[in-house]
Amino acid sequence: MGSEWAKEAVRRAEELTRELAEVGEGVVLNYQRREARFALKARGETVYFSAHDYETRKGIDWAQLRKDVLARANQE
Repeated sequence: MGSEWAKEAVRRAEELTRELAEVGEGVVLNYQRREARFALKARGETVYFSAHDYETRKGIDWAQLRKDVLARANQE
């Protein structure tokens, strides 16, 4: 994944982390560039979302990633 894409991924992860603050304290989403994945840390557990799973012909499906992350964060 290119550096511009990685910058966008970091920005999106930061946005989602702000949203996740409403779900509970200590819930954080980070983009791990080397692994091309997002790491959701919540209540002592880490769940990974591969960036490649969200690739489409038009780019990344950010809406689906957001839904999946929020759904998982609410489960914790």
